[in-house]
Amino acid sequence: FWQGSVGDQDSSLLITLDDPLAMFNDLGMQLAADQAAYRNWQAEHEHKIQIAQTVTALCGAESEPEKLPASVRGNAAL
Repeated sequence: FWQGSVGDQDSSLLITLDDPLAMFNDLGMQLAADQAAYRNWQAEHEHKIQIAQTVTALCGAESEPEKLPASVRGNAAL
C-alpha cells in the first residue's frame, strides 16, 4: 500500500485516471506470455508430431474412415 509523502493521510485525496490503453497493454503482455509458452511446447514436441504424421501417412491410416480397410473400419480402438 503506497502512502506517499502526505503528512495527514486522513485528509488526503488520491485521483486515479482511467486508461483504456493500459488494458490493451495488459492483454498484449498476457498474449505474449501465452505465445511464448506455446512456442516452448511446440519446440519440445514438434519432432514427435512430425514423426507421428509421417508414420500415419506412410501406413495409410487416414482420418477418413471410408479409406480404411473393411476389416478395421468399425474398430473403436483405432
